[in-house]
Amino acid sequence: MNFRTPTEPVVDTPGGPPPRPNFWERCILARQVLHHALCLLREPERTDCVFLIALYSDVLLPGRHLEAFVQPGYVLPPLSFLRSLSEGSLGYTYALYAQALQAEGGNLDTVLNSALQADRGTASEALRLRFYDIRRVQRGRALTDQHDLWHVLTGYDTSEVGEVCLQAFSHAQVGNGLSLLITCGGLLRALSRGEWSLFGRVLAAYRRGKQCKPLVTINWDSFWELGARAACHRVGLLPISESFPSTRVVGAR
Repeated sequence: MNFRTPTEPVVDTPGGPPPRPNFWERCILARQVLHHALCLLREPERTDCVFLIALYSDVLLPGRHLEAFVQPGYVLPPLSFLRSLSEGSLGYTYALYAQALQAEGGNLDTVLNSALQADRGTASEALRLRFYDIRRVQRGRALTDQHDLWHVLTGYDTSEVGEVCLQAFSHAQVGNGLSLLITCGGLLRALSRGEWSLFGRVLAAYRRGKQCKPLVTINWDSFWELGARAACHRVGLLPISESFPSTRVVGAR
């Protein structure tokens, strides 16, 4: 599964941050997160559960850098433009990588609409909408748009291990609820299979996220013609530790 950061549609809301949930409201929101997380553990193909987990968990753990998303974030250039850049550049490497993934992926908007329809009219939906924050939605859209770019920059592939490592990296960067839950869920699945080595990889991914600049706030216009390694160096993103050689590097040049 490709664990992007799904977000609900943008709606008009009054200015200023929303109120914070009180203790009992947090309990209701946490119950919804737990319910959908258990459904996802039983049926990993239930992408709609990922969407609903995101909508509820990010109210509980809104994370950081919201101040940068009062307005919509950076818009990635069309892949057709990036493919026209020199071979070996970050833009060219990302375009080839993203094009292949998008050809394989499903329609996320369809899944999102299905999830919202299932949640519509419930008491928990009313509670979720009460704490709607346009900044969180716009940051979530930026994370979704840049998901494949982060795969290229970090070197984590789209295997289950690679996705869990990328979510650990993302949580270190942003601190949102969905990335934390996916990371913990991936670790629990690994523990159930006796794959203890994943814990070290996840910790290394988290440390990498803490050590580099917040990628979600960057304007990438001046990066596209750089090589992937040069771009990583500019943002302070360290290479994957050589002690974990089985994590395949994506698009690094």
